Parts: sequence; structure tokens; C-alpha cells
Amino acid sequence: VTSVAGSDQILCTDNTALNATDPSVIYPNQGTGVWTNTTGNTAVILNPSLTNTGVIALPIGTTTFTWTVSKGICSLGDDVLITNNSVTAVATDLSECDGDFTLNGNDPSTFGGTGYWEIVAGAGTVTAPSTQYNTTITGVPNGNTTTLRWHVDNLTCTDSTDISVTNNNFSISAGAPQTICGSTASMNADVAAPGTGFWTLIAGSGIFDNSLSETANVSGIGQGTSTYRWTVTRNSCTSTSDVDITNNSPSTAQITGPVATETCDGTTTLTANNPSPYYADTQYWSLVSGGGTFVNASTSFTMNVTGMTPGNNIFKWTVERGTCPPSEDFITIVNNEVASVAGTDATICTDNTFLNATDPLVIYPNQGTGSWANLSGNGAVIVNSLLPNSQVTGLPNGTTTFQWTVSLGTCFVNNQVQITNSSVTASATDLSECDGDFTLNGNDPST
Repeated sequence: VTSVAGSDQILCTDNTALNATDPSVIYPNQGTGVWTNTTGNTAVILNPSLTNTGVIALPIGTTTFTWTVSKGICSLGDDVLITNNSVTAVATDLSECDGDFTLNGNDPSTFGGTGYWEIVAGAGTVTAPSTQYNTTITGVPNGNTTTLRWHVDNLTCTDSTDISVTNNNFSISAGAPQTICGSTASMNADVAAPGTGFWTLIAGSGIFDNSLSETANVSGIGQGTSTYRWTVTRNSCTSTSDVDITNNSPSTAQITGPVATETCDGTTTLTANNPSPYYADTQYWSLVSGGGTFVNASTSFTMNVTGMTPGNNIFKWTVERGTCPPSEDFITIVNNEVASVAGTDATICTDNTFLNATDPLVIYPNQGTGSWANLSGNGAVIVNSLLPNSQVTGLPNGTTTFQWTVSLGTCFVNNQVQITNSSVTASATDLSECDGDFTLNGNDPST
């Protein structure tokens, strides 16, 4: 018999067809043939009786197949060498939270080959050298995917595979800064979907009604600037953005003095609180009604006032900030200033007269009520102590001091007048004698 196994093959794949010569067509034109895997590896002969059978699962390297032709007790074998030189490009898709990736191609040096990366679609820059299996790509834009191809070869065979690198990073906005005039605000951040988001307080104050909502409402925002952070997670990546909300409402205006709101001389000292921290662009005193002269600068937290008009005088303390409504506080200072004029001293020759005080309603400050008192404590009688021109009787000889007191509220003022009774009395008694000589008995005026 004759056996011809065919030509050796060098392949770039794991399957081929063998090509033995049919023994019936070559001298001596007899016998039957069969294939065997002499190497004994994993390669599979699909039909060992066929001269051109297929073989599959050829491992990398050389596999020896023997074509044996036999007839009776005679047999003859011939070998053919099938070499699988194929290479496989291996790499996997990557996703990160930034635009830089370390590529993960298989190392071609393990099979004596080389490789290189190229960008097929998308943006980015492959770091030199691109022939490094684990080189990097940089500059993949946020939210974008770039397709790369990994080529390998061993001078005989080549292979390639495509992978995608996805930059899952993303940018969000917590919304525009806000300036408010109260303690509440509505947030306006980017929508978190398809991820999830939540708000946190970074600085200042505030309470969220729903911290998971991009349009959450915030209450309890204190004066000044508060900072809030919107954190969103998508595809295992996290992005944050901060927003400032400034409560521009002014500090609360509060008048702290005086404690006693009555004055008896038309002057007072106004005081306002100066808290820390203090939120204001300006503050000032103003007169709402009544009268008065500010001694200090109107912006001073302590203000001395003179020349208030009698009665009620209303002052206002205003604190302003930005375009927000001002904060105001009011105080009423009652000027109960009074005047007392008791009249002119008098010397009389009788034991009664009329006093002559000035009615307080007809002289500045035109307010208050008056009353008379006998300071001498003698027997003189004031007929009506509330009348400015009351009659007094029973004036003893000498000087009696009367005091005219005008009062209003807790305020009062005194003025005195002296009435001197200089009257004299001549006294003598009738006489009768038995002669024409008499000793008269008039009272002694020297007393």
C-alpha cells in the first residue's frame, strides 16, 4: 500500500481540512486509510476515514496527524504537521468616573507577538506608546463612550477586538445662588434621574422638607449666607455642586431704652440693640410724631434727644439691608414737663387776700394741674387749693409762704409766694373818773 498524508499546514485558525491522497488513486491502488491524532492533544478529527476530513479545536502549536493505509496485514503511515499560529486579541470594556483609563489588552509578548491600540470612534488620546498592552487613554469626555481596537500579531497571524471605555462622570448644578428676604427658599438643582440625589447643609442653617428632591423647600435659613450641597449618584459615579443662599433680611430692630418712657425736662437717651453678628447696611433714628432734636448722628445706637414737645413723642429705629424690607421698632416718650408760677409776693393790711398763680394751661408747656399748700403751717386757710387765684383767709400777722405745685404724671415743679400781713389794731377802752384827769390805755404800738 501507499500512504500520502498531504502537505504540512501553518494556520491562523483552530480548524482546517486534512488532505491525504485516496489510496485507490495511487499505485498500487488498493487499501483503506484512517487518520489518527498522533500528538494526542485536544484536536478532534471529525471523520477519521475521510481523506479530507475536517479537524477542529486545534490548540496553539503543532499537531501531528498520521494517515495510515492498510490492506490485510500490510500497512503504511504518513504524517502531516498542522501548526496553529493563531493569536487572540483580548480586552474588556471599562467604565470609570473620570476620563482616564488604564487599558487591559492581553500581553502579546506571551506568544512572541506585538500589538497596538487605536481609537475607532469617540474622543480621547492614547498615551504613547500605543503598542503597550496596558497603556492609558485620557480625555474621554464626561458622559461619553470611546471605542478602541486592540490589534495583536505574531508575524504570521493577526487578531483584533473592540472595547468601549465609558466615562460615567457627569456634572450637575445645584442651581443659581439666591438672595432672599426671609427664612425660606425653594431649591432648583439639576434632576438626579437616572440616578439619585440628596441635599446636605454645608454651612449656615436650614431644614429640607425633602432632602431627596432637587426642588426641595428649605426653611429656617438664618441671616447671612448658607451653603447647601446637591449630591447625585449615577452608574456608581458621584457628582456634587454647592449653592449659596443669602438671607439678606436685616437684623431685628429693637429699642432697648430708656426703660422709663416719661421725661420731666424734654430730654431722653434712646438706645437700640447692636447684636453680634449684625446684619445691616445702615440703621438710623427718625422722629415719627411730636418733636425733638437729635444730638448724636442719626445712625448711632445711642441717641440723646433734647427739646421734645410736651406730650407724646414717637421715635422709630430702622435697620436696613439691601433691597429687603427694613426692620422697625417704635418707642413713645411722654414729655410731662410742667411750669409753675406762683405769682408776686404781696404785703397787705388785712388777714385775707387772693393768691395769683398762673394757670399751667396758659403758659408753656401748657399742661399739668396745680395745687396750693401753706408751707408756714400757720392758721391761714386756703379756700380752694386747686384754684390758681384761690382766696386765703385767717392770715396771721407776719409772712405766710404758700407753694404752688404743678404736676403731671410723676413730674412736678414748685414755686413759692410770700404774703405778709402787716395790719395793725388800735385798742383802748372807755374811761370814767371823778375828776377831769384820765390816764389813757391805748395799746403799745412798739410791740
